[in-house]
Amino acid sequence: LCALALRRWGGALAVAGFLFSGGLAGFQVLWTSQLIDYQEAVAWKNLYLALFVPQRGFLLALPVGLLLLWSWRRRLLRGEAGLPPWVEGVLWGALPLVHLHTFLVVSVLYAVWALGGGRLAAAWSTLGWAVAPATWGVWQVSDGFRAVGLLGWAPGWMIGEANPLVFLLVNFGLFLPLALAALVLAWRGRYREELLILSPALLIFALLFFVRLAPWAWDNTKVMVWCYLLALPPIGTLVLQRLGRPWRWAAVAGLLFSGAVSVLGASVGGEGPRLDVLDLEEYPAVCEALETVPPGERVAAAPTFNHPVALCGHPLVLGYGGHLWSHGIDGSRVESHLGVLMRGEAGWREAAREVQARRLFWGHRERLAFPGSLRPWEAEGAPLASGPWGAVYE
Repeated sequence: LCALALRRWGGALAVAGFLFSGGLAGFQVLWTSQLIDYQEAVAWKNLYLALFVPQRGFLLALPVGLLLLWSWRRRLLRGEAGLPPWVEGVLWGALPLVHLHTFLVVSVLYAVWALGGGRLAAAWSTLGWAVAPATWGVWQVSDGFRAVGLLGWAPGWMIGEANPLVFLLVNFGLFLPLALAALVLAWRGRYREELLILSPALLIFALLFFVRLAPWAWDNTKVMVWCYLLALPPIGTLVLQRLGRPWRWAAVAGLLFSGAVSVLGASVGGEGPRLDVLDLEEYPAVCEALETVPPGERVAAAPTFNHPVALCGHPLVLGYGGHLWSHGIDGSRVESHLGVLMRGEAGWREAAREVQARRLFWGHRERLAFPGSLRPWEAEGAPLASGPWGAVYE
């Protein structure tokens, strides 16, 4: 669905541009001869590997957001037929529950295109369908709009002490020069559609270097991806199509080569870190160890993503902090009790009762999350089950 939506939005360039996005880091393969994900070490990573595979909300947010943008471009910028307003409204209104960042971006684009395209009357019908479910959804995932307070001024994004020009070149490669060239050509040629797409995209992109949208600076990437995808169609029509074939192929290679190296390195490369989705040795062993645990009973473990206990269908005491925050859930009280329990501090039994955990999982994730733990439960008796993956205690 995502590939089809990308093709509708920006043709083959959008499909390849998303799959093989990246800067210049991957060019190191030319002198190292090592097929690995070089972009793992930079801030702007390959979007397919960093967002589409592990960030589950994007599995639905990307095709839905792209479908809405494709339909709105037809209706608001071109005066053509798009999706029925009720379909647009239902998809738009459901987005906050799936992915709030995507909802915010497409909402801004809808307002800009409705105003810039002079089609306010045509915009009201879709808005009428979307406003009630969208308001309720934003309320739910922002803890009653209180999460908005986490937005803040944070100039520099992830540049840190690096040279800004070097940082931009290494991370984004040819993307920014091509996008700026498209913007200049759109302005000179008075191409209204391209201007209404590129201007907000690049403005939002620049703004994200000064404002943080979440407690983690890297999460700005979840909006930057939309700026990138918005810019690809104008780059293709205004810049690449005007170049002679050799120069066009050189520009496309410069734009996509590094990302292609990353995807191949993370998927089939054997010399560097692989993209870990599921450990086929750990997963069945943990599921077998937890067979006697009643369904729905909480297990104390490290609050992280892709934990085998959760993958086996058992709820963790505390989920991954990024997931909790993005769903408007304050887990600070539970986190405090879980820390006392997992570190084996005084009152660890009372803490276990507070978080309603009768069983505790201890493996390599827990050793990393709670170094120096006293592990007093080990003196209480043999574990319910153990193996190379760790142990389960009652």
